[in-house]
Amino acid sequence: MLSARPATFNSQALAVSDTMMAFADMAARNALRPGQGNGVWSEAFSANRSRDAAGQTLASDHDSTGVSFGMRGALTDQIDGGVSLGWSQGDVSPGGNGGGGKQDSMLASAFARYRFDAASIGGGVLYGAMDQSTTRNVNGR
Repeated sequence: MLSARPATFNSQALAVSDTMMAFADMAARNALRPGQGNGVWSEAFSANRSRDAAGQTLASDHDSTGVSFGMRGALTDQIDGGVSLGWSQGDVSPGGNGGGGKQDSMLASAFARYRFDAASIGGGVLYGAMDQSTTRNVNGR
């Protein structure tokens, strides 16, 4: 009987969310810079995390690095907006002989903000596509 380890998948899913959140944090920082006006920007970003085993999730280490490019500008006197694109590459190493994997990510975001006299309101969307190649160890019994 062979049994696969679903906890390996859990570790990889958590690594994907770490990478997406690192890109989202970077995009929000650049989109909402006060007083920066129109512009084009580029920034490196990274995500890394070590997790202890808990429940059905193996202990794991995750590291990813990436680069992003974007632009923002005024659409009208009261509305500004922007877009960003990113690419990252990383790996995840589950503990407990759980295998491992590599991740390649393409990320994109768009935002808009409406400025009132003394305040503003804004929103955005984030999209990511991840390609993972994994090795999962199984136990034979």
